[in-house]
Amino acid sequence: MNTSKENLQNVTWSEKGQPISTHYGDMYFSIADGLAESRHVFIKHNQLPQRFNQLKENAHFIIGETGFGTGLNFLSTWQCWLDKAPSNAHLHFISTEKFPLNYQEIEQSLALWPTLEPLAIQLLEAYKKQFFGTNEPHHYQFVFGQITLNLIVDDACIGLKNLLPQQHPEFNQPLWQGVDAWFLDGFSPAKNPDMWSDELFNIIVLLSKKGASLTTYTAASSVRKGLEKYGFTINKKPGFGKKRELITAILSDNSYTQAVISSKKNQTPWAYNKNFANTENTQTPQKIAVIGAGLAGCHTAYALAKQGFQVDIFEANTEIASEGSGNPQAMLYAKLSANKEPLAEFNLACLLKAQSLYSTFWPSLDDKVLGESCGLLQLAYNSNIQKKQKALADRFQYSYFLNEVSQEKASLLAGIQLDHGGIYLPDSGWINPKALCTWLVKDQKITVQTHCLVKQLITHNTGTQQQWQLHIQKEESSSYTRVFDAVVICNAHTATTFEQTAWLPTKALRGQISCIASQDPIDQLKTVVTGENYIAPASHSPDTHHRFHTIGATYDLKNTHKQLTDSEHEKNIAQLNHLITSTQEQTIEVTGGRANLRCTSPDYLPLVGCVPDKKAVVEQFDGLKNDARATIHHEGTYLSNLYINTGHGSRGLAYTPMAAQLIASQLSKTPPPLPQPLIDALNPARFIIRGIKRKSINTPNS
Repeated sequence: MNTSKENLQNVTWSEKGQPISTHYGDMYFSIADGLAESRHVFIKHNQLPQRFNQLKENAHFIIGETGFGTGLNFLSTWQCWLDKAPSNAHLHFISTEKFPLNYQEIEQSLALWPTLEPLAIQLLEAYKKQFFGTNEPHHYQFVFGQITLNLIVDDACIGLKNLLPQQHPEFNQPLWQGVDAWFLDGFSPAKNPDMWSDELFNIIVLLSKKGASLTTYTAASSVRKGLEKYGFTINKKPGFGKKRELITAILSDNSYTQAVISSKKNQTPWAYNKNFANTENTQTPQKIAVIGAGLAGCHTAYALAKQGFQVDIFEANTEIASEGSGNPQAMLYAKLSANKEPLAEFNLACLLKAQSLYSTFWPSLDDKVLGESCGLLQLAYNSNIQKKQKALADRFQYSYFLNEVSQEKASLLAGIQLDHGGIYLPDSGWINPKALCTWLVKDQKITVQTHCLVKQLITHNTGTQQQWQLHIQKEESSSYTRVFDAVVICNAHTATTFEQTAWLPTKALRGQISCIASQDPIDQLKTVVTGENYIAPASHSPDTHHRFHTIGATYDLKNTHKQLTDSEHEKNIAQLNHLITSTQEQTIEVTGGRANLRCTSPDYLPLVGCVPDKKAVVEQFDGLKNDARATIHHEGTYLSNLYINTGHGSRGLAYTPMAAQLIASQLSKTPPPLPQPLIDALNPARFIIRGIKRKSINTPNS
């Protein structure tokens, strides 16, 4: 954390160096021993050592917590997990926190327990690089090997409600496995009564597995009665230290489905996919096919393999990353904004996710030929951009991942003279996508098959499980079929060649990059610089060792050919001269280039999730054509175990890690990396619903 900019001051300190909440006037943990209290109340009485030890290979265990505080319970659980759980099992820890501590406060608090230091260092490093430094609501996700922490900064009820697929009482069953164990660890009911509410207990039930356990340090009668009301069987146990009793509970009946407080928004549950609902008959797919081996496909395979799935990738070309993902240098940046509309929030979440993942890729490189964590400058090259960047900098003024810099500072960071200041992303940089894709598919659970064109997808039913049969053309003469439990379509704009996805409103958008010889002054460039276009620090060709920079890229709305054109090289050079005016007097030598097609969507958000059955959805939601706000009590219809991950445009390097993680969470039925409103914003069915409302799609009664 850039602690000089840190604004949160949520604690004071006792004489023994223990944190006290300034909001609630209460201790964060026991004066006697916070770690021992955590182990006694939450670890022991949820029987976690025994339950972790009994987990099967690749199993998932989910814990929910109210009150992240110093992160002590998370670290205590993490430590127990490493000691007891199978090495390939997965722990998902969901925690809410309305008033998050800053980096220094957490660091100082956790320093009281040296035995936690190895884990605390990892938590603090992730927190430092991703946390905003404010109370602004956000769904953070931190990944530590087999352990995933979803930290929701928000009121507990609001934050947990965003994990429900719908707020409609008929369609609010979680689309993932549900919580196995709960830690209720907010400040005492006497000092924080708003959290210990009926609404919270109701949401906890909706998010839980049947038989879920729950523990809390408090034995207050209001808490006990509230939990009993919502189906928990209560037991009292000896408390820790001076506390006489604590509560343990088991969810004996999770059929209580009182409606969650209604949203003002339309509750028509078109995005609810009953195929995701976790029932006793649900079978988790084991063998998965991924179509396309670009950034979307390779990231999807990587995320699925991390969840324990066996993955086959089918690529029509002779090499991976041969189409839109084939440029020699790709820049890691996103379209950030001070506004909080879905596109901006998705970009923000994706940037943090991508930077975190690539922080493990960059160190694997032997040199800077295939990528570099060199930072990225977004220049404020006109008054409109300056105004937007000022608002953005104000929003994130206490963060580490984004800094506002002056023209002088920008020049110093870049290593060359620049005419403008702007926004600096210190953990960004550039990557060779082919090298990244090669790194992503190294897992032994992933098999890559090139020169294999998937021509057709046909449903293949065996008993209670629907599978998919792939008709594959190998080279030009031979063909064969393979059957998989699930399929993820990741082949960009050619996804529309399949019958099931032919309706997608994606389009191919041509773009051309130019490779230019490295020369003064740009040979001194130390960071990526972006404006109307971009330039990366020098790389060199593995064959010739000539140093070059990638600049670009153009946008051509009229053509879809892939031939290089002199006019687009000239356009790239003209934009470079505007970006870095010191190059205007230079003769810039173009040494090569590349033209290909991006896949974009009408609203610039990608299409990620299960493929809807268009005909069924059109029939079910026909009533929206006459009343766009009509409430229709019917869920959407989706094709079982057929997913799509496409439409990333020019943001593939940033978008695809998050999109892949979302797909993996849906297939493994584990907590999603995004709040439900953002997941709905990516749902491919959104375009069918919009088409009905705008009467641009024919419905049965049209």
